[in-house]
Amino acid sequence: TAFEHSFNPIGTAFQDNTKITCFEELSIFNDSQLSRGMFNGCKHLQSVSLRYTKEPVFDDNVNSYKRITFKGEWKSICDKMIWSPIEKTNMKAIIIESIEPPLLTYFCGFFVGNITVNNAIIYVPDISLSLYHKAEVWRDYKDYIKPLSEYQE
Repeated sequence: TAFEHSFNPIGTAFQDNTKITCFEELSIFNDSQLSRGMFNGCKHLQSVSLRYTKEPVFDDNVNSYKRITFKGEWKSICDKMIWSPIEKTNMKAIIIESIEPPLLTYFCGFFVGNITVNNAIIYVPDISLSLYHKAEVWRDYKDYIKPLSEYQE
């Protein structure tokens, strides 16, 4: 049935898909359906939106990402969420919709030394900008954190 199908993990269904460029619909899937490396080989995938997950979804070999959106509230962002950030040379924007800054470490994949991955801008809710600028780890990258109202595709 359709109901049962909605709980099946995505697994490798999208791996090596060279046609997919955008996957905003990923945000309708729940945490148990997502997995590490699920986009391996998707060399044209540029934008993805997802809801809270503990899975390091972007632990993959995809270098074409331009924007990743973290929809809704996030308590934390896991280590290695974005794998191999040095190789993510197209990343321009990371959008975090969470009002409260999620807990994270320097190993989440957003950061490379004292800059963000590919100098990408991290966009956060306007009302939360000062919270992010003061929060642990986030504050070390406050020059890269801008209000969401400034985001332009």
